[in-house]
Amino acid sequence: MTDTPSTEINFEPIQIRFDGLDAEAHKIDLAQFGKAAVGISKIMATTAEFIATNNYNPKKRKLDYKVLIGSAQDNCITFEAVIQALHDIPVYKAIIIGVGINFFSDVYRLSFKLLWKLFTLSPEREKIEKELKEKLALHYDEKSVDKLIDTIHLMAEGLLPAAKNATQPINISCEIIQFGDMNKNYFIKLDADDKQAIIDREYEYSDLEDHRVLISELDWNKGTCHVSLQQDPHNRIKATITDPQVQNANNTYGAAANSKSFVSVTAKRKLFKGKLIELIISDIKSNS
Repeated sequence: MTDTPSTEINFEPIQIRFDGLDAEAHKIDLAQFGKAAVGISKIMATTAEFIATNNYNPKKRKLDYKVLIGSAQDNCITFEAVIQALHDIPVYKAIIIGVGINFFSDVYRLSFKLLWKLFTLSPEREKIEKELKEKLALHYDEKSVDKLIDTIHLMAEGLLPAAKNATQPINISCEIIQFGDMNKNYFIKLDADDKQAIIDREYEYSDLEDHRVLISELDWNKGTCHVSLQQDPHNRIKATITDPQVQNANNTYGAAANSKSFVSVTAKRKLFKGKLIELIISDIKSNS
């Protein structure tokens, strides 16, 4: 792909809508909205720059696009987001010659939608990716399409902190955040499950494994405790017990904690950047 002299791409505005809780009364927590605005702006501007230049630089601090907010009337909190270039941006010939605004709008909408499906690991991500590939294939060869899709996957990893900020108001000042076109056709809808899915993306989980642990500080009501692994007895880590028996009187976990001896449990390791931060315990061997 070769580039051409600078030109301007006009992206259609996107409506951002907050529903439920405070938003029902046309209000929203300003601190939470501020975090959301920073995250949404980052994702929208990065997507615009990617579409215009076909490039993504995760280390770039100052983007070539900015997102402006205008008011829109509705029975909730609704804003109109307008993407604007800060200066002339060199764009690729492949997406300029003979291409109208509908192509840019469609590619932007599908790319933006795919990003959110990747953020949440939604099962729909393969369907959206297929639609985007078909749209890109109208003006790119197969090799270029594959490269662009790979770049969006890279963007989804790099923009994950922005996605976390973007969904910050959910369950605090609103119940749902939606993104749509100017005809109020909302093509992205984010709720509490999506927010949690994004939060969970920060962590990796192992398969179920057997561990020898020493249990302490057991809270049977919350199903939490601290454990020390037998191979590292001086280091205590958090643990969550999903086994329902932990809430029973005289249960095996309580007996293990009282015995102050190592016992065998079945658990998953919760990892952050490869570091063990928590055990998720699902079973304990009574005679261990």
